[in-house]
Amino acid sequence: MKSSLAISAEIDPDVLLKRIMNVVLEASGAQHGYLLVEEGESFIVCAESHITEKGVVRTVKYDFEDAVDICKAIIRYVHRTKEMLTLNNASKEGEFKDNPEVQTMRLRSVLCLPLIKQSGIIGILYLENRLSDEVFTSKKARMTELLSSQAAIALENARLLDQMKKTEEQIKESLSEKEILLREIHHRVKNNLQVISSLFRLQSAYIRDEHDMEIFKESQSRVRSMALIHERLYQSKDLAKIDFAEYTKKLVTHLLSLYAIHSETITLDISVDDVFLSIDIAVPCGLIINELVSNCLKHAFPESTKGKIRVELRMTEDLPVQNKRSSKMVTLIVSDNGVGFQKKMDFRSTETLGLELVTTLVKQLNGTIELDRSRGTEFKITFPSLRLKR
Repeated sequence: MKSSLAISAEIDPDVLLKRIMNVVLEASGAQHGYLLVEEGESFIVCAESHITEKGVVRTVKYDFEDAVDICKAIIRYVHRTKEMLTLNNASKEGEFKDNPEVQTMRLRSVLCLPLIKQSGIIGILYLENRLSDEVFTSKKARMTELLSSQAAIALENARLLDQMKKTEEQIKESLSEKEILLREIHHRVKNNLQVISSLFRLQSAYIRDEHDMEIFKESQSRVRSMALIHERLYQSKDLAKIDFAEYTKKLVTHLLSLYAIHSETITLDISVDDVFLSIDIAVPCGLIINELVSNCLKHAFPESTKGKIRVELRMTEDLPVQNKRSSKMVTLIVSDNGVGFQKKMDFRSTETLGLELVTTLVKQLNGTIELDRSRGTEFKITFPSLRLKR
């Protein structure tokens, strides 16, 4: 029982092989012992012990066909029959007495038994004693057979564990390769979008009409807002989420530069929680911020009057949904203390592309939008932080 527990408790393959050999050699009284495991269509010698090495068990790895101290005919017989074989004096009696290998090695006591797991043979234990006859008595053979059954289970468990570790490493390596590839894709998308933005800027140098110039600037800022998303993903440790606080600051700073607004003219107040959004939420949200802040810069402060623009982003309470998933709500507020939105104008039905784009993107986010004209202009947009099906 102690020997069986000692075998079953070990999971390290090398230590397990040595422990199996030590236990069965002690129980059987063998001089030489070999443990073979099945690999493909052949057997590999994976551990051996010899009395001349004072009980030292060596873990090895070579094809049993290359072994010089093992009777291959006996191994093949046990493999074929899946039955234990005991020989009291192999050189003088039994069906192997005329075998050349048996006679050359002058084999006497031999015990060879299969290691069987779920009716399948996974290995063979080959024990011999060339000094004495009848070493492997029926009692020792039965004890060794019981231990070999436990050894078969332990070997199979160790093999499965080793296979699981290798599979886990392969999965990690595969995920790492996919992450590198995905990061490279974000990098290339960002570069391509920056090229498009640069083309807008270069082309605008040849435009003289102010209205056309505004169209180019708006298109450039929209492309830049998307490029920033991919830039943040490329630089992020987590490719699934974007640090939206840092993104918002970079986007608004870019818009000030694009419209040549000086900090002494317009004050920026950016207050964003540590919000992390997935790319399918971040892109439309970024475009909404781009459009609303651009509108503030273009219309809220005529004739270079001074003012303040505030961008606020908060994560609020959970939103219960029918499919039992829940999503925290995100509240985005873009406001200014400028001249205010025209009271007669409905922002949901304007002919301007910017506000039309905002309302479309809010619907895309399954969100709501409100306009407060009491103190300048304030747009409040609320949407779930996860993409939810309607």
